[in-house]
Amino acid sequence: MSAHNIPSLIGGFEVRRYDLVPAILFAVAYGLLVPPLIYRASKRNSRTAVVFELLAFVIERVVVFCLRAVCASNPSRQSIGLSEYLQAALALEFIAIAQITGKIVRTIFVNSTNPPAEDEPAPELDAKLSLSTSSSTFPTPNTLIKTHSSEFLAARGPSSSSGSDERRRFTYRRLAEVQFLFLYLPALVTGIVASQRIYGNAERKMNHAMWALRFASTSMGLVLVLWQVAALATAKSKVPGVDMRAVRLMLGVTSLLLFPPIYRLCVMGQTTDDIQSPTHAALNTSLDKVGFYVVHILPEYLSVALMTVFNVKEICNLGWKGDFRSRDEKPEERTKRWEKERKRREKRAEKRRMKELRKQGIVPEQGMELAPAKGADAV
Repeated sequence: MSAHNIPSLIGGFEVRRYDLVPAILFAVAYGLLVPPLIYRASKRNSRTAVVFELLAFVIERVVVFCLRAVCASNPSRQSIGLSEYLQAALALEFIAIAQITGKIVRTIFVNSTNPPAEDEPAPELDAKLSLSTSSSTFPTPNTLIKTHSSEFLAARGPSSSSGSDERRRFTYRRLAEVQFLFLYLPALVTGIVASQRIYGNAERKMNHAMWALRFASTSMGLVLVLWQVAALATAKSKVPGVDMRAVRLMLGVTSLLLFPPIYRLCVMGQTTDDIQSPTHAALNTSLDKVGFYVVHILPEYLSVALMTVFNVKEICNLGWKGDFRSRDEKPEERTKRWEKERKRREKRAEKRRMKELRKQGIVPEQGMELAPAKGADAV
């Protein structure tokens, strides 16, 4: 490093002339994603854990850009502590999105192996499968049937998946775990440490250490995203049975996520002796600001918008959590889990019937047999 020892802030210091309008625009743009995500979370056919993770991300982004707009409009509100928080948010959020996309990509690949059903088949589904068996025509692994629990199942014949499918599932899950343990977690931890404090120009060694950690965190984040892009790009020719609609959607999302880390690595070598200096070294010129908002912030926003506009649960067959198992359930484990879920559904249905009777002024006696409520079969 030169006599300028402070690593320049990514995005520069908040300047009214350059930051106020784009910060407001992105705060509004992210705010507009909140209602669709709440709608997705309220509907069974689109409600999944990914939606709630995206909702948390979007709300946090609204806060970040509101703070950036406040700092740009009122310099007296600016502080080193606030700058440290904003830098941490910028450094970690693309990594957080990459972890979300990693879960989806894992599920897409595992689904291509015709995995055992998560949900217990409804009686009408069993009948359809029996009919399919008798006619010697089996549904494809990607055929989706909506059951009474409003979850999607991959319809299959009675035979279990082949040994080849089981080995592929094992491989996909181990690779996903490697990504999480050796790319996502280290990138997250080093990013947090690298963004926790901004040191003065005199503290050369600490500034160099922070720069090295920022570089390491961003590099690991870039490798994580590149891994996902490469896997999806080769899926059509390398992964039999993969759902290409899901692959195309996630390939678009992950390709957009390449821009933030590449931009960060390109500007990370900049150092300054004053983070508020209106110079290119401090990344505070008009061109620096344009590059920041267009190459770093806009692709992040578009990737989240794509996962909001499209129903990722249906397209990628995520279910509630996606694929979260380290191994396949044994048949007896699956039967036991289904039994517990059936009892929970029956208990909820009984509570609803009791509530309905009380509304009608009827107080059921203990041990009284209750008639099934209308629509109880759909629980």
